[in-house]
Amino acid sequence: MLCVAVKSGKAQQTPSPADEHTAPGKLISAGKNSTPVGPLKAKTYRLEQVQLEKPFDTIEADGTKHRLETAIRLKVTLGSPPTNDYFIWIDDVPELAYPSGHEKLTGENSISLLLLTPMVPFENGSSLAISTFSRKFELTTLPEKLFVPTEMRSKPVPESARMHITSIRSALIITETRRRPVVWITVSSPFRFPIMNSIPYLEIWDKVFFQGGTNGNEASFMMGAEEFAQLKDGAQVILNGPMRAVVGRLNKSMLDK
Repeated sequence: MLCVAVKSGKAQQTPSPADEHTAPGKLISAGKNSTPVGPLKAKTYRLEQVQLEKPFDTIEADGTKHRLETAIRLKVTLGSPPTNDYFIWIDDVPELAYPSGHEKLTGENSISLLLLTPMVPFENGSSLAISTFSRKFELTTLPEKLFVPTEMRSKPVPESARMHITSIRSALIITETRRRPVVWITVSSPFRFPIMNSIPYLEIWDKVFFQGGTNGNEASFMMGAEEFAQLKDGAQVILNGPMRAVVGRLNKSMLDK
């Protein structure tokens, strides 16, 4: 599950030398491929730890306070200068990236993703891909998997302490003119969902589901049975809204279990 602060906006036009978006970082791991692949000419990745220009205090879910002084930066190098807004995909989860290098200025072409967390929140062996903002679901996959050294891996979060899918149920909506088969997906949280003006929504690959609502620690989302049947089993399920969390992969075998 990924539920961390992502600083994915474009870097400043004239960043300070200490700006974590572009400042030199400490290498954690890197791929070795040098041949551009796919229509977006992706080459390889570099995973770095960078010092924050302005450290700040954070509060964990259990109330523990920490001083965040470093962040994680994932960089993808390209065979040509970045000319679009890009997404970097980690294990089928998209994160908005920013241009971080131009060969005429920095010696390499690259896009990056900055994660405000001291440890790497991705699993070792995660797949990596990129896409443009205008063609989000047309992915160019990097030939190498992400390597995360043991000492830099985030601790596993137990299911009871994170958002996760608790049930997938079928139902039938009956009106005077039709009978509509539907499916409800329910997501559970260790905390109560706040009362808010904006309604959370569920993303499953290129489909978005708004119908539903929250009740205490649960949020439920409805879709047509045909829509559910067309979803790819194993696709990442993302809860979006005021908060964003990857709640796990879709497991269709949970239906009515």
